[in-house]
Amino acid sequence: MKQNVVILFAVSPVQTYIYQSRKVKDLFNSSAIIKKIVSIAKIKLKINDEADLILPKIKNDNVNSSPNYFIFEKEENDFKDIDDKKLKDDILNELVNKVEEKVVKENKKLILSHLKDQFRIYLVSEEISSEDNYKQAYDNLFIKLEDKKRGEFEIVLEELGDKCTLCGIRNWNFINEENNSIGKRCYLKKKLKKEKYNQIEEDKETYKWIIDKLEVIKCSNLDEKEALCASCYFKRFFGNKKNSQAEEYNSTAYYALYDILKKKQLLGLWKDFIESKEERYKSKDISIFKEYFKSSNNDDKEEYKYLLNLTQYCLVKVDIDNLGKKFKSLKSDEKLKEQEKLSAKLVEFNKEVVADCKLRSNDKNIKNIVYAGGDDILFLTTPNNLKKHLNKIKKKFKDIIIKEFSDLSYSTSIVIAHYKSDLAHNLKILDSNLELVKERYKDKGKAGMIVTWKNSSSLIKTTYFKNDFLEHFFGIRDYFNKSEKSFYISPSFINSYQEIINNLGGDDYAPEEFSFGFMRIFVGQLERILKRKIITNPNNNLKDNREKNKKNKEKFIEEAKGKLEKFLKINLDRSNAKVDIDFDNYFNILYIANQLANLSTELNGSDNNE
Repeated sequence: MKQNVVILFAVSPVQTYIYQSRKVKDLFNSSAIIKKIVSIAKIKLKINDEADLILPKIKNDNVNSSPNYFIFEKEENDFKDIDDKKLKDDILNELVNKVEEKVVKENKKLILSHLKDQFRIYLVSEEISSEDNYKQAYDNLFIKLEDKKRGEFEIVLEELGDKCTLCGIRNWNFINEENNSIGKRCYLKKKLKKEKYNQIEEDKETYKWIIDKLEVIKCSNLDEKEALCASCYFKRFFGNKKNSQAEEYNSTAYYALYDILKKKQLLGLWKDFIESKEERYKSKDISIFKEYFKSSNNDDKEEYKYLLNLTQYCLVKVDIDNLGKKFKSLKSDEKLKEQEKLSAKLVEFNKEVVADCKLRSNDKNIKNIVYAGGDDILFLTTPNNLKKHLNKIKKKFKDIIIKEFSDLSYSTSIVIAHYKSDLAHNLKILDSNLELVKERYKDKGKAGMIVTWKNSSSLIKTTYFKNDFLEHFFGIRDYFNKSEKSFYISPSFINSYQEIINNLGGDDYAPEEFSFGFMRIFVGQLERILKRKIITNPNNNLKDNREKNKKNKEKFIEEAKGKLEKFLKINLDRSNAKVDIDFDNYFNILYIANQLANLSTELNGSDNNE
């Protein structure tokens, strides 16, 4: 009798590898490499998507929705001869062979040795004895996977020399040909050979491995101060194609300027700027682009020059809460049918989000979806598109996921960062904040959102709230917007109100003190200062009609007060010992809302994406 087995394939690390990115190209290539490893693995394991693949139920051509694992079924005789190590070697060999870049081809052996250190590939299996045994087999597969990961250990050898400027972990091998660190590395290699390799016969192979890691390859395609290890060099130029000009201007600066670069004449000017060889334009940042812009013969110079104050872009990560537990909790009398159903819905959700959150310019898609697979989605967008994209995700989740699995939710982390700030650091903030907001609302069903603003001097402001407060968040933003309404709140309102709160003695009160009306005092002060800080928009068409203008102003104040008061009460936390109002979170949301409003004001008159 033929015996079948279910097999789990997984590759790691994923997020830590992706987050080791200093350029947008590194970010996208990291994700593409993981997807390609999974794709090659399916071919090597002779997976027929329809017949063999159990989870996720996904087509090979649906690249954007490919997670880092899959479960399939085979006859035991077909699986028993598969060797884990050979499979890993075959996958990585094919991965490197797919890259056409000259330096990669010339240094294939070195790159492969680094990639083998970088990635872990796992295969675990479980026998299927009957149709109703799949659920138990599914649970056992993930137990075995965790056991296998815990059972691993690495021999960490001290490496002499400077570390890769991208990952900061391994020694660099590839360096700009003008970089003066080459002499230092060659000296270290020579010293190591003389003192250790030639003297310690029994450790010859160990030290030969270290010496290989010290190999120096001079390159003209790296930035002047860059020095990359073999793994990171492969990441940087993975999928590199000839005449791939699009890769040149999809930088963080490009995403910051995206909303104005959609204008054909400005996009052309930006491309010319990026390709300029003039020494004075060597630094490809927005401030230098301003100079280039001013020196151009562009007819729209006066109309657009103020728009070049745009410097922020957005990183967004959406993660489905407790998805692993949900998969394990599903009962299934047949071949994991409930798990398949949920998997299919996730694939549909990811596909819809990818379609809805794409950025476009001149009828062309702009690459901004880093990945959308498994339980999370990562993409870049602009502050002006943020509301639209978040609302689309909310709607699609409700229509596709909640409709079938009403107990599921998602949490969101957003970093609105200055284009010059360190991308790797921004990604770490994005990920750690997601864990913070999940922990914050773990007793309230999770479903939280956390937003961080990071400016050019790395000043960081963070606010968090439940997903259902999203519309109110953007509503608060609109009250600071100088171009949206007949009136707007002066930014000085934030400091004035914060000063009053500080004078009232902080944010911790005993319950009996609070019951005497502290909240009424806070709200009263809120209304009093708000009335003093409302500014009439110069474009207000009713400013000459004093009576109507007065009524509209009163209505504006009442609406603004309602939203600001609502968020104040949301930040109220009652416990047996004290009543705590998180004023830091409260004033941070006002700060971020005001900053977003400034960007929206800058874009007034351009294409509004919301």
